[in-house]
Amino acid sequence: MIEGKLFGKTVSLLSKALDLRSLRHRIISRNIANVSTPNYRAMDLRFEEALRSQMQFHGSVALSRTNHAHLAASSAPGIGTGHFIVQNEETKIGTDGNSVDEEMEMVKMAENQLVYQSIIQVLSRKLLSIKSAIQEGGR
Repeated sequence: MIEGKLFGKTVSLLSKALDLRSLRHRIISRNIANVSTPNYRAMDLRFEEALRSQMQFHGSVALSRTNHAHLAASSAPGIGTGHFIVQNEETKIGTDGNSVDEEMEMVKMAENQLVYQSIIQVLSRKLLSIKSAIQEGGR
């Protein structure tokens, strides 16, 4: 895997995080689009578990305990992200059976977008530092 050797584990991790944040955006958008659909149940992505699973599956980042007081790294039961898309149990079900709280979904979308933009900035800085190292090495 040339990507891992050239860019290190950071770029792989950030790339997978962007993919999962994009998936979460689509899930939240679907919830908002179905705010008036009877019996529709709001869904969400268990982001941290999905990312952990993706990283363990691809072998890019191995979780390890460096101190006995740290929490143990648990292996996720599924490889794909579908296992981590779950019904959102936090919202109340309305009289029509719909569990979408539009305001809460908008807050989730805004938070997800902020985190996505933050990951983009970190990735951009990482790639800029690699570019700078390449340019300086040629002098």
